[in-house]
Amino acid sequence: MALFLAMPAIGAQGLQPSAPGDVAGVNTRVEQHVFMDETQSLNVQAVQDVQAAAFKTFTPLQRLQMEGKTVWLRLSISRADGEPGPLGPIYLRVIPPFFDSVILHTPDAQARGGWRATDLGNAASSLSIPVGELAKSEQIFLQIKASHANSLLVYAGTQAEISVFNHRLDITMAVVSTMLLFALAVMVWKALTHISLLSVAACMLLTIVLLRLWLTFGYAPALLGLPSAWEDRFFVYLVSATVLSAGWVYILLAAEVFQDKRWMAGLWVWTILGFCNLTLSFFYPGWVINMLDGLMLCGAVLYLFGMLLAAVQAPKSLKPWPAKIATAALLLMACLGLLSALQLQGWASSASALQQPDLVTKTMLFRSMMPIVLISLASWIYGRLRRDRMAKTQADLVLTTASLKLESKRLDRQRKFTAMLAHELKNPLTASQMALAGIQQRLASDDPAQQRAEKIKSSLQEINAIVDRCAEVDGYEQGQMPMAVHTFAVQQLLDLVEAANPSERIYTLVRGLPEGATLSSDLHYIKLILNNLLSNALKYSPPDSLVELELVSRQTEQCTHIDIRVTNEVGAAGVPDPSRLFERFYRAESARNQSGAGLGLWLSQALAGALGTSLVSQTKDNRISFTLTLPLDDAAR
Repeated sequence: MALFLAMPAIGAQGLQPSAPGDVAGVNTRVEQHVFMDETQSLNVQAVQDVQAAAFKTFTPLQRLQMEGKTVWLRLSISRADGEPGPLGPIYLRVIPPFFDSVILHTPDAQARGGWRATDLGNAASSLSIPVGELAKSEQIFLQIKASHANSLLVYAGTQAEISVFNHRLDITMAVVSTMLLFALAVMVWKALTHISLLSVAACMLLTIVLLRLWLTFGYAPALLGLPSAWEDRFFVYLVSATVLSAGWVYILLAAEVFQDKRWMAGLWVWTILGFCNLTLSFFYPGWVINMLDGLMLCGAVLYLFGMLLAAVQAPKSLKPWPAKIATAALLLMACLGLLSALQLQGWASSASALQQPDLVTKTMLFRSMMPIVLISLASWIYGRLRRDRMAKTQADLVLTTASLKLESKRLDRQRKFTAMLAHELKNPLTASQMALAGIQQRLASDDPAQQRAEKIKSSLQEINAIVDRCAEVDGYEQGQMPMAVHTFAVQQLLDLVEAANPSERIYTLVRGLPEGATLSSDLHYIKLILNNLLSNALKYSPPDSLVELELVSRQTEQCTHIDIRVTNEVGAAGVPDPSRLFERFYRAESARNQSGAGLGLWLSQALAGALGTSLVSQTKDNRISFTLTLPLDDAAR
């Protein structure tokens, strides 16, 4: 409320009592035309130069490209009632109040060339600039130079009209400032209690909009103590920051609504460009202002079509009603942003040259309400969508937890069943193998039944191997085979593997291995891997071929490794698919006539991964090999 009362007081400083020469009850009619003198050669002292200039109508909402040019504003002032007679005294109000130079040219018969030039200097920031009394309808000129593009509003009228204009502007500014400060206080509280990117961006946008309004309408020096020399450059920073923060708020809300559309992240490119533009504003303010116009226009079009495309491609994202409201608000804001960008370019502005007293206040209210409405909607919708998604996530978590419990019970039942099945199968298998051994002892070596007994024995061994493999896989997956790392000799590993695989078809080669070499790993894991590899090699290679178990020492930059390689010829089953070789339950079509569950290589690769390495397969010259690489302890030291 203090701010609300203070601003009219600031505006009242420029008001003075009516002069004796004021014409009571007379209002003015003002037409505005502008000419951009790119050569900066127009001389108001020569009437023909002024009359020949191509003045055009313009709107104060339009941003004029002033850099490197002289802007001539022609004000045609007459009585509003159309009657002949004196006018005055006339006063001006220039907005924004900062330009490189502002020179007022008024008709004066006693001056050289019939025109009096007055360099307003710091007086251009005054709330009422005296022009003098006009005896009749006259034209006056303002010669303005600026270092960068800017909008230009000059309000002209009698002292009473200027008083009303300033009073309306003060009240409007007080109302807008109060709303912005209240919204800023709310967002600061939210940022302190529930920090988020949106709350930070909202605080940034509201602060920048408020400072920009104070600076544009001349309240910054009184409210902030800002030196007048800083106003022009500071204005460029604020314009750049406004565009950046507004786009940031928009993108955060759009990304929250359409979380599943990854291409929406491409909108952040625009934010990066805005940040680069803000950085450059400290070095090239004139160039940056021109870039901002294009950035605003492109950003508004990009947001508008991006939202429409996202709504078409992801209709499921719009099912929650807060998302529908957010989308409608974003589309509306994008359209309003596009309208503002077009107005700055002069493409959506009125062609009327007549001065409109309420244009400033209406525009100020409209453009100030836009960020407040955008942030209010964004904050509410952002929080609502977050809460809805959190509730959905919690519900999904409850369902997932229940499903996991059911799955855990199912797996526990499966584990118990697998253990029971393996145990129950082991007993009859053992009994069958013992009975078969007794029968073979009673049969003569040349008895024809001896061959059938060997086939039965082989089948029982294969069934027993499948049961063992299934038990190993189940034990590994259920965590019943924890890895136990300790140091052991390589020769110890070799002895255990040879004892578990006594086939005469297996021969062992040791190359370059240091005597007494040791490994720090899980002996049981490595033994299972090699047993599986040797079992597969014997099963799928030709019956009369040899299987090679090779241990090779290999030096690298870090340490010495041992390559344990199992190689065999490719049998009738052919070469398996390399891309599916280590898949669970994978068996080549040509290998279907062989017994097995397709678990051996999968388990071997899983165990190798647990050891920090992997099995590597290679096929060459009708021979297939599997290599397991491990570091030697002696080399590591």
